[in-house]
Amino acid sequence: MAERTRRPSSVVAALLALGVVAGGCAHAAGPGVAVQRVESDISFGLPNSGKPQAAVPPSLATPNLTGPTQSLPAFVYTTTTTFNYGSPSYGGTSEAPTCPQPPYGASPDKAASITVQGKPKPGVYKWQIVTSQPVAGTNQTLTDHAYVTYKIEHVSATTQAPNPAGGTTDTFTYDVVSPGPQGGTITTTYEVKENAVQVSGTAGNFGQAQHAGAPDRGISLVSVVDRNGGGTVTATFNPSPPVLLFPLDVQSPQSFQAVGVDPATGASFSNSATVSGATKRVNACGQLVDGWDVTGTQTFSGSGGSSGTTTGSVDYAVATQYGGILIYQATTPTGSNKTETDIIGQLDPDPLPPS
Repeated sequence: MAERTRRPSSVVAALLALGVVAGGCAHAAGPGVAVQRVESDISFGLPNSGKPQAAVPPSLATPNLTGPTQSLPAFVYTTTTTFNYGSPSYGGTSEAPTCPQPPYGASPDKAASITVQGKPKPGVYKWQIVTSQPVAGTNQTLTDHAYVTYKIEHVSATTQAPNPAGGTTDTFTYDVVSPGPQGGTITTTYEVKENAVQVSGTAGNFGQAQHAGAPDRGISLVSVVDRNGGGTVTATFNPSPPVLLFPLDVQSPQSFQAVGVDPATGASFSNSATVSGATKRVNACGQLVDGWDVTGTQTFSGSGGSSGTTTGSVDYAVATQYGGILIYQATTPTGSNKTETDIIGQLDPDPLPPS
């Protein structure tokens, strides 16, 4: 993506004019994919005020692990003193359902790229779901393992618009369909925008480079739609502007803040995060894959202001070399020691079922 570097005074002016500060002065709360998992009576128990129901972003909502669209192994509870999420040694006990380990000496087929390469492959993907919680008074951790299937579909054509700074801004969207409550689904639409309007530079004594520009200058969450088991829409969330999850091109270290409000429901979703510049290596059930590591805090507030507010620390990884998909996501709700970690289980998806 073309980048324009300006004098410090120009950068400060651009930051103030755009109303966006996405630099080193905006620090994320500790590690925690964009997101928090909470109990369903919190996530989906927003009062009915006559407004449309607000759909919680999937990273902050508990997935339905027993939905009818997938055949799942039984949960196995084990205790362990160590658990290295996403490592090649991923697994539990011999009784637990685990993914195969990559061959000794294996490495990822593609390196994480500075720009998004290609588009996500439509299809059905297996995902690993691991929930862990330390046992009070011991040095052990209670874990359970399960698998679900996600679908990537409706990958759009690329649209182009002139970028005043040079070149064109290229944009496409895609949907991720994940299990929802009571046998339903959660459809999340992501936008990938390359070469959006952006300025960067070093201002004063900040040290870290400052970045500002279009609110959706990268990979952003565009909408969330909840459907019940019969396919009926039960809740929606359409933030304006879309909520930025990962700025593009990759410039690190970089901290950023993003927030979007749905005018129909009054619900809001904020993401305060940092791209460290390091990559996280994930075991996709026998195949290694790298993604850019992002840590931060996410907050969702339902209609009615503070009522229905959920927040949590998040840690997620973005595979730019595979179209900008999220391949890893760990969420710890605020005030809880329970962490849910979602890890992609395959890079070559199975075909989508017939429409």
